[in-house]
Amino acid sequence: MSNYLELSSSQVMAIGDNLNDIGMLKSSGIGVAVANAYEEVKKVAKFTTKNSVDNSGFAEAVYKYVSF
Repeated sequence: MSNYLELSSSQVMAIGDNLNDIGMLKSSGIGVAVANAYEEVKKVAKFTTKNSVDNSGFAEAVYKYVSF
């Protein structure tokens, strides 16, 4: 997707919670783990939300990094 939009990886935010998200978080400019993510995921993330995915953790990350 970043190639299609002509973005560098530093311009991409990735949000994850599971072990299969680690590569995505490492290769993005802003890697975010939600509060209920595996500890291994939190270790590679640049930021971890205070809220779980079920309690608006995704929205918390978006509002922290995206200007509206």
